[in-house]
Amino acid sequence: MDLTSERVKIIYGLSVCYIVGLLLGEVWNWEGKEKLLIAVALLVILIFCFSRFLNYYCSFIKIGHILLFSAFVVVGFVYYHWRLPHPESLDISKQVVGISYGKSYPVEVEGIVLTQPKINRNLKAKFILLAKNLIDESGKEKRVTGKVYVTSPLLEVSGVYPSTTVRLEGNLYLPSPPLNPEGFDFAEYLRKQGVFSGLAAKSVTVIEKGNWWQGLLYQTRKRIIQTHIRFLGMPYGSLVSSMVIGSRAVDLDWETEESFRLAGLSHTLAASGFHVSLLLAVVLSLTASLTPDKRFFVGSLCLLGYATITGFYPSILRATLMGMAGLVAILQERQVRISGSLLLAGVILLVINPMWIWDIGFQLSFMAVWGLITSTSPLARHLDFLPSTIANIVAATVAATIWTLPLQWYHFHRFPLYGIITNILVTPLVIVITLVGIVAAFIGVFIPLLGSGISFLLYPFLWLLFGIVGISNKLPFSSLAVGRLHVFNLILVYLIFLAISYKPEWRKYRLSLILLAFGIVLTPLIHQKLSLIQVTAIDSDEETVLVIQNRNKTAVINLGDKKTIYFDLIPFLENQGVNQVEAVFSKTDKTPHPLMFLKKYLSVKHVNEYDSRRLESITIIEGNDNYLLFKLADEKWLVIYGEVANGDFGFNPDILVITNKGIYDKMLMEKLKPQYALVNGMKVDMKVEGVTVIPMTNSWIRWLPKKGFSHL
Repeated sequence: MDLTSERVKIIYGLSVCYIVGLLLGEVWNWEGKEKLLIAVALLVILIFCFSRFLNYYCSFIKIGHILLFSAFVVVGFVYYHWRLPHPESLDISKQVVGISYGKSYPVEVEGIVLTQPKINRNLKAKFILLAKNLIDESGKEKRVTGKVYVTSPLLEVSGVYPSTTVRLEGNLYLPSPPLNPEGFDFAEYLRKQGVFSGLAAKSVTVIEKGNWWQGLLYQTRKRIIQTHIRFLGMPYGSLVSSMVIGSRAVDLDWETEESFRLAGLSHTLAASGFHVSLLLAVVLSLTASLTPDKRFFVGSLCLLGYATITGFYPSILRATLMGMAGLVAILQERQVRISGSLLLAGVILLVINPMWIWDIGFQLSFMAVWGLITSTSPLARHLDFLPSTIANIVAATVAATIWTLPLQWYHFHRFPLYGIITNILVTPLVIVITLVGIVAAFIGVFIPLLGSGISFLLYPFLWLLFGIVGISNKLPFSSLAVGRLHVFNLILVYLIFLAISYKPEWRKYRLSLILLAFGIVLTPLIHQKLSLIQVTAIDSDEETVLVIQNRNKTAVINLGDKKTIYFDLIPFLENQGVNQVEAVFSKTDKTPHPLMFLKKYLSVKHVNEYDSRRLESITIIEGNDNYLLFKLADEKWLVIYGEVANGDFGFNPDILVITNKGIYDKMLMEKLKPQYALVNGMKVDMKVEGVTVIPMTNSWIRWLPKKGFSHL
């Protein structure tokens, strides 16, 4: 091994150790100086023990290198905690007296808009505000700091862009952690951006327009979007804009975004390394006859311009840094080490902002490129029966998809069954749409009608793209809910991938190793399907939703509204790996619309089916549109979700569930004498002799056989 090779390996090792330290910083998220010191001490002890082990069994590893690597792990760990955002004493989240979770307080806030307002799922505008002044309910004005997550009516933010100074009137609140501990933690997501409060604004008043640079970017993006939409319309035009400048800058309609996500194509909607690589490849091809310094200048200008228009997001910055490394290599007439530039770009970004290590876009972009580097060539060699161009496209698509699938599983709890095939089919279309869309956008900034005319040429390609996505999503089990993947299982899978990629002696066992990887991720899910019996009560504004899981069969009582289904019920079922609901029970007048929405995501076999012989999830004793009597794991359940004329059910249930606040009846409860009563709402008389009453008060409650009820 020559010196250069040894130095490269040491640099690689130090970079990896720094990243490992950042990851450990999130796993051991101990706040407070004393706890942090204890965590560092434990980390040093573990590293020392591991170093002694390596030094004993691997004598060729130098102890000095081990100590240096260990130091970088500790540096990454401490740096992560040092940069982890914490609210300052003047942060707006601390300035309202008595502020607490679940409550909101009327205020007026003045501040500077930091992000471009976008439409959220509730058709309201959302953006981040840097707070400057706060006027509370008593009229007292005070100086404040900190960022605020703002939602407001769409019309209120017309013409508002970053750097605009505004005054907001609305209700201040603290973002609550998820009721479902396995669900998306929006409060933690905001916290990593330094946001500790939210504001539901009723009105937005512009005090001072933003600076000219942000105004220019806003108008440029607006003109690009108008260029694509003018002749293509919606959603085709907005999709082209999303593929050109990224979904973070474009208000893409919810249904289109969701259909692409379910098909495993959400990466095509975001400006990413693929778009940067495509742009740079075209620029370098067009400038092939120029001198290296001119190619460097033109390429750098295009990269920086594209990054500026799309926004300096982690995935774009990573691709831009790698592109700059390639341009420097061209300037110096040297060959670039792609894996080295990827690792260097990642480390630079994680020094700038270590919180980006948990950014989904950054993770997927990094893994996709790593897959291209390590797996494209081996896969292409196995596709030598195809024309070289097609073989390379197929190999690159498969490589990137395979390396990102575990991360998609971990974050989204879904597996697009036909994702690889769909990606292969749409890749040529995406390339054409992106390239022509970029050209149309550039021309449209200066000559809008000409740019729109060029965009219209994409109509047949967009029609075909939407058709492929629609067919893919209509196929049986097109998007499988696969349950929650534990982080340690995720690490094991990637270690297996790395072993196959970098250990030639292990490649002959690649089929067995791939099967082992599948076994690692599937075994917990299979075990759960074969053994789990539980009932989960989900609280909502209207009524309690019950999810009954009996091994691999699932029943749902009540559906709630569309918001409850999308934000609570579906994420929970995805986390549990549920793809089919055997039975849904609900009041007839409430069932159709929510049921249609639920069926977009998973199959429903029976609706209000009271014949117990046709069900396996529960044993029904009696039921109608108002109540359901059933037996589960030797316990008798009575669930009331409508008006009940009398309380003569023939027996006393072990567990009574009253799902609606308006139908609580203490006399009925006293007559039935259940052992437990689960009641929706807190303003009820909980004192019933001989009955343990459990209120549903903004919480999720789980019941397990022999263990009983517990709050999640």
